[in-house]
Amino acid sequence: MSVGLVSCETAFKEKKLRKWEYQKPFILETMRIMQTLVTKEGVFNSDLKPGNLLFDHLSRKVTVIDLGGSLLLDKD
Repeated sequence: MSVGLVSCETAFKEKKLRKWEYQKPFILETMRIMQTLVTKEGVFNSDLKPGNLLFDHLSRKVTVIDLGGSLLLDKD
């Protein structure tokens, strides 16, 4: 796999990317993004799934591509 940025559904079908060295940064980066959205932006993504995430296995970065199912949280 030479292309870096692909959907997570596609990425983790690749045998090479099913290794912990790729899955761990994916999980940690996804959790960091979700925490930032909630704590700093007041946005909760209720539709988090592999099809709504892109993973760049070269830089080990995650991108959320669909926030359509998100909820705006009250700041109270």
